[in-house]
Amino acid sequence: MHRVALAALVTSNLVLAPVIVQASLQVIRTFDGKYEVLRESTRAAVDYDHLSEQPVDVFFLDWDQPEISVLFGLYLRRELPNVADDYTGIMSDERLSVVDRQARAFARDRVHYYLLSMMDGSEHVSVVDDRELEIRSSDGSQYFSTVYEELFTVGAPYSAGQSFETRAFRATVQEVDARGHILAVRFRFVHPLDSPQYRFMHWDGARFVTVHPGGMASPPPKRSSPR
Repeated sequence: MHRVALAALVTSNLVLAPVIVQASLQVIRTFDGKYEVLRESTRAAVDYDHLSEQPVDVFFLDWDQPEISVLFGLYLRRELPNVADDYTGIMSDERLSVVDRQARAFARDRVHYYLLSMMDGSEHVSVVDDRELEIRSSDGSQYFSTVYEELFTVGAPYSAGQSFETRAFRATVQEVDARGHILAVRFRFVHPLDSPQYRFMHWDGARFVTVHPGGMASPPPKRSSPR
């Protein structure tokens, strides 16, 4: 009996181990590939070789890359130049909290990155005026629809009119459903949408492409996304 069990265990390890290793390598390659597409898409939109004192703000209208959403900003800061000063002094200042250190350090970057939604590229984006746009799902589903977003949106239901501020824009909940799930958000930007310091990016199914404010009312057609 013991010999049979041992033989079964050895056989299963010999068979399954290579499969598990290959599957793990495929996951790693998929992550690497998504990071590379993000890097090259962003590089094509921003002239990193000629950054000025005026910061550049990159806004991703959609994402379709939930697996890399947590670390994408740090990845881009590492891979692409932003001409920021040394962070050492700020990050070692014991008078500041961790949050304050990060805020002050990132404020000195020349390029800033923002996710406006994590939809898959089929969302409806409309321009409200020269400084404001609205994003909602084209099929009427809730704004935060992925597991990654749900992890950060637990708690009291949202209500229409709630606002959240960043250095670049104010996000206001425009519409919610009966359960308090967000359906639409309006973003009010510090500068006009056509400001030369802004880059609006859209996922077309293969890469991120630059979208100009005048073309936001109807997003470019989405390509079939390789999985």
